[in-house]
Amino acid sequence: MIYDTYYQITQFYPRGDEVRAELWAVPGRRAYAQFSDHHPIFDTLLYGWFAYTSDQLTGSWNAGIFIFSVLQALGTAIAFSVAFAYLRHIGAPRGLTIGLFATVCVVPVFGGYAPVVIKDMLFSGIYVAWFTMAIAVVRTRGDALRSVPFLLGNIVLALLLVLTKKTGIYIVIPTMVVYAVVYRRVWWRSLVPAALSVALMWGVMPNVVFPALDVVPGGRQEMLGTLFQQTARYVALHGVEMSASERRAIDDVLVVDALNERYQPEWADSVKYEYNASATDEQIQEYLKVWAAQGLRHPEVYVEATLSMLSGFASPSEPSQLRIETWDEDHDGTSLLRQPWQLEGLREAARDVWDA
Repeated sequence: MIYDTYYQITQFYPRGDEVRAELWAVPGRRAYAQFSDHHPIFDTLLYGWFAYTSDQLTGSWNAGIFIFSVLQALGTAIAFSVAFAYLRHIGAPRGLTIGLFATVCVVPVFGGYAPVVIKDMLFSGIYVAWFTMAIAVVRTRGDALRSVPFLLGNIVLALLLVLTKKTGIYIVIPTMVVYAVVYRRVWWRSLVPAALSVALMWGVMPNVVFPALDVVPGGRQEMLGTLFQQTARYVALHGVEMSASERRAIDDVLVVDALNERYQPEWADSVKYEYNASATDEQIQEYLKVWAAQGLRHPEVYVEATLSMLSGFASPSEPSQLRIETWDEDHDGTSLLRQPWQLEGLREAARDVWDA
């Protein structure tokens, strides 16, 4: 796991236990809470339940995290298997299907990351299954949604997409709206998953779940991170062209003089985590006006900023690591999680194979 996951698990513990709940300060809101939705609260509760239950039964997180890791890897493998079987079902050439199968089996990032306890991997297997259903909808021109089991499966996967990673909502809603427009005879069946996702994420979660579990919402930087990155690239390339009012609007939100230094083309965190968390709604609105105006002036900059963040998938700038770390005491984490010394040789062998 990475530090984010460790941080999520600690929130699951009642205050005063061996692993103390993290207290999240949110400007403009009450200072402390048991949980934060900075990372999806669904994931936090899931990871926390496995770790906490394991702690209560065995005195450590190891068993719970191991079981969750295996289940996630197995689920991801099943999702890919279903996708390959569907390809053969619709008549894809055997050679193409075998080639895709071999790619997932042999290219290390798939197997190496499937067991990592992090929201991105929990989301990924669900997305593969959902996207396979999307292909079926398109191939049948919407008729697949007439099947009640298929529709129910689509609804479940759509809700899991938005629960496991909040940006899933930006996949589900546009897709379902396109279905409704293109396949009019099943328009209401197309909109049901979108409507339920909206109701869940913008109705039930903030108005029912958050108050009940003492959850503070995540920061605005997660929703605006891509926009911030685009602005940072614009400042780096065309900062001398900006008017005083534009500089002021950006400075109220992002501290414009430091943007050039903070901007990393492939990584948005250094920009978004240094934004002014106390910026008012009016200042955010003024920033968005400037963002839109600058995007119209130099749209290629925004395209470049977005593609740069995706470039590592096609042209890795550094070696991809085999993540065998756990956030134990050696990483300023917890004594409840440890790497068994008996498996040290196996870990080193796996790392050598990966590096080779």
